[in-house]
This record gives sequence, C-alpha cells and structure tokens, in this order.
Amino acid sequence: MSLTQFHREIHRCPRCTYEQEVVVWDRVDVTAEPDLKERLLRKQLQTFDCENCGETLSVSDGLLYIDQENSLLIYRHPLFREAEAELLVQKDGLDQLNELVGDLSQWQNLRLVSGDNELLEKIHLQDNGLDDRLMEILKVALKVRYEEEQNNIIEACFFLGTDGDILLLQTETAEKGWYMLEMPWELYQNAADTLGSNLPDLSGRWTMIDQRWAADFIRSMTE
Repeated sequence: MSLTQFHREIHRCPRCTYEQEVVVWDRVDVTAEPDLKERLLRKQLQTFDCENCGETLSVSDGLLYIDQENSLLIYRHPLFREAEAELLVQKDGLDQLNELVGDLSQWQNLRLVSGDNELLEKIHLQDNGLDDRLMEILKVALKVRYEEEQNNIIEACFFLGTDGDILLLQTETAEKGWYMLEMPWELYQNAADTLGSNLPDLSGRWTMIDQRWAADFIRSMTE
C-alpha cells in the first residue's frame, strides 16, 4: 500500500496576487510510486505555475520522502533553515511524523533537510551508494582548502552524480558562480577507509547531516 499523501490549498502569487488552488504533497512513497521520484527530481512536485502571469512558484511546506526499499526517510521543512533541527525536534517533537512512521528502529537513515537542493542531494547520494556523512565531511574539507589556497569561498555545494571515477558536485563561489566541480572517487574512498569506523550509528534517529554536523564531527575527532 502506498503511503503517498497530498492535499489541496489556495496559494497567492506574490508577483500578480492571483489566487489558485494547487496540490501540496505531504508524503511521497517512491517505492510504491517510482514515477513520483522522477517528478520530484525534476522539481515538478515542489513547484507550480501561476495561471495568471506564468510565474513559477515553489511550495515549501513539509514533505516526507519515503524510500522503503532502501530504509530511507527524508523530511524537508523550511523551518530547518532558521533553527537547528535538534531544537525543532525537541520543541515540536515531530509527533505526527513519528506516529506516521511508527517504529523508527526499522529505518536505517532518517534525515532532516531544509530545502529542495538538500533533499535531492540525499536522494542522489542514496542512488549512488554513498554515505551523506562522509560527503559532508569532504565538503567541509573542500571549503577549507578553497579558502586557504585560492582565497575563494564556496557558498553552496551539492552532490549530483558520478562520471566514471569522478564525483560531480554542483558548486557555487562568488568568483565563478555556479559550476561543476569534479572530485576523484579516491578521496571519498580514503575518507571511508579512515573515518568509516568512527562514524556514529544514527539508525532510528532524526538527524540533520549538513556542514555544521560535519564540522562538529571533525572537531570531536581532533580534541
């Protein structure tokens, strides 16, 4: 049985103030309905076009991504941009979400993300058999290297896929804007060999694995 769920609500276009009814997806079960995954990756589930002016607008409500086959749950909510995930969990408890999921121990990965780019990155990592914890650690190291060696700041960086032995990262810097950065597979493998046994077991726990988490992990390893 599919766990997918959506509802309809009225949205006002900020450009022309036109109001229209749109579909808002609450849960997407990609194991039961794989076509929804493709629409999600193309950002067709998260956006709609204004019927009056044609402006493409986003729907930023909470969305639960369910991948039963790979024991993966990802909950996207824009509030995570403003507060640490742990604080929001303590405050609201994510009670309704946990009631829906049931026994959290059966899920290997439970992730909290703040936006669509972070959500899609987690999906791409899962599809390529990569650990999001290692990827965030590598991105922190990459950011430090850019700042020290090139005096350039990486403002955003997202894993997209692979090309042979190369990991492809969509990267944004003030100097270059958005461009594709290539990372040798060997760097990821070295990180897995060196840090793999030290990574914490997060099974059954909602966790936001981002650069802040990675920086805290690196700090704990050096203390």
